[in-house]
Amino acid sequence: MKNSSNKICIGSANFALNYGYKKKKLNKKNIRKIINYSHKRGINYIDTAINYGITHKILGKFNLKKFNIITKIPTPPKNIKSIKKWCISNVIQAKKTLRIKCIYGLLIHDTKILHNKINANEIFEALDFLKRKKVINKVGLSIYDPSELDEYFDKYNFQIIQFPFNIFDRRILNSGWLKRLSKKKVELHARSIFLQGLLLLDLKKIPKKFKKWIKNFNKLDLFVKKKNISKKIACVSFVRKFSKINKFVIGINDINQIKDNLSLFIDKAVKIPTHLEVKSQKLINPKMW
Repeated sequence: MKNSSNKICIGSANFALNYGYKKKKLNKKNIRKIINYSHKRGINYIDTAINYGITHKILGKFNLKKFNIITKIPTPPKNIKSIKKWCISNVIQAKKTLRIKCIYGLLIHDTKILHNKINANEIFEALDFLKRKKVINKVGLSIYDPSELDEYFDKYNFQIIQFPFNIFDRRILNSGWLKRLSKKKVELHARSIFLQGLLLLDLKKIPKKFKKWIKNFNKLDLFVKKKNISKKIACVSFVRKFSKINKFVIGINDINQIKDNLSLFIDKAVKIPTHLEVKSQKLINPKMW
């Protein structure tokens, strides 16, 4: 992988929200540095969402012409007259706030909104309209579990799937969906490759609520010590092996982390054993934290 920058997508959840196990958000000065440095290094994808607080407003203050923006449509409020109109107006407003000509990728943030057939059809009609009007380029799903793909993938021509994937969480691989999506030429965007930073922690710093899985954290700790590598190298080595994944959505706290991540995607990868996998949803699914 000679050009590591084309695999990285900047995650912006921490631009305006208290995000991750630390519940930390960035200041605007830091965000400016991250965006400017990313542009210089050829990182030209940013992942955001309509319901990431004022993140769109913050991003809209920068020149995003060189970036491909991926955003997500939230769950519609109850008792609205037309989900179709609501969806269209929200996405058009997002484009205006971001001050871009076209949203590269629009993802459905919560697949449950597709459970009701009538609502789903209205959303699909809205997506068709937005594509025709060139407000958006591609449509996708942001999933928390591969079972969502069993239920919804065939309902629409989805071109991007964003999914969690890391040393502990291998559900997308075990389900067979990674291979299936790749064959269908769907863009694959992996997120949570560090499990929101949890996988990088020193054993002593693991928060109390995660102590019940200390055996799993211990196994990872023993492995990296045996190999004489950092946990970050182990995490990136694991996901890098899957060359069919197009983007890795990575949250960044400062430009030093970008430099570090770029080098990790170039350095020689280490083989990661299967026994480090964890099955417990309460650990691997941040929605359940």
